[in-house]
Amino acid sequence: MREGKAIHQNLEKERRKEECSPLVEKFLSKEVKYRTHKEREKLVEEDRKLDAFLEKISHNEELFTRYLRMFSDYEGEVTFLSEKLLKLDVEPYISLPEDYALKGGAARVSVERALDRTCSHTPRDIDICYIGDPDKEDTELSESLAKNYSPDDYIHGHGVEPLEDDYFETRDFTINEVLVNNDGAILTKQALLDMMRSIIRFTEYEKTNFYYQNYYEEDEEVDVRFVNDKLASKALRLIAEREERTFIDADEFFEKKYINEFHMALHLDRAMGEGFHVANAFVENLKKYHQIPEDITTPLECATYLSDYTEFIYRHLDSFEAKEALLSRNERIRRFEESYLDTLGEYAVTDLKYDHVVRFFDAVEHKTYRAK
Repeated sequence: MREGKAIHQNLEKERRKEECSPLVEKFLSKEVKYRTHKEREKLVEEDRKLDAFLEKISHNEELFTRYLRMFSDYEGEVTFLSEKLLKLDVEPYISLPEDYALKGGAARVSVERALDRTCSHTPRDIDICYIGDPDKEDTELSESLAKNYSPDDYIHGHGVEPLEDDYFETRDFTINEVLVNNDGAILTKQALLDMMRSIIRFTEYEKTNFYYQNYYEEDEEVDVRFVNDKLASKALRLIAEREERTFIDADEFFEKKYINEFHMALHLDRAMGEGFHVANAFVENLKKYHQIPEDITTPLECATYLSDYTEFIYRHLDSFEAKEALLSRNERIRRFEESYLDTLGEYAVTDLKYDHVVRFFDAVEHKTYRAK
């Protein structure tokens, strides 16, 4: 039954592709759903051309819907609410009471799972907002939701917040221009397009709120753009979370940008809370854009370096340090095993007797083993 449905879905998707106009097919056939950083760097110019093209089709509901159908697994209704906003049939990451909604990472993951059936991402935290009549909010319920789903924020006095009137006009990144409740997702067209293409992009709100400082070079006035350090560091962490993500115009943005050590430490800590891969990738991003010395190779080295400039207290450092020590030990065992294949004999090729390898490794590393 499932196989038949899957075959039908694939045939339906192929049929929709065939129906696309030659113009859509010409441009969208270039789209690659997942790209590595190196591939994306080579295709920056193509991305910009595609940006310009998608801007054009975003004003045509039919073409925009075809793009969505072609390059995602989404099969629900698409309702255009305005020139900027649309609504999708999306299941929220968690079920919420009436008049409450998800924003931030939990809202993004809800949409991403609708766009890609294989998506298994989970949000770093769950941000909940109240979208009903402010005079009718159940404060005890709001406090309970904050305590259960956002315990860290709750401890620091942050709970369920009322939805701002200008919510969609004041986000930091386009992928955060989304709100999800039990009725579905409301998001901007740009948020949807950038989620589909794994793009990190500052919103127009942030772009128009850049702080301009005037420099004078050879009697010529030059405007140099700056943005909040926390946002700049957050952008590098968001890229680190998913290797397929790209930060639009990152090279140009970071050319003259220096991130404050506190905010580097803040997002390093958050990256460490998400695991080795994210923390290591974040450190590499900091090095790539010349925020830390090149000779720093690990998150712990980075944390040590930043501690000379800021008194930031790492919440995830202890557990991360223990895990990294364990990982380092496992790596040394693997290298030891490769170096002493003859000595280890059958133990080197069987997982069932891996404990023998470990004991042998510990004995050699602590110099308690005596070869006969």
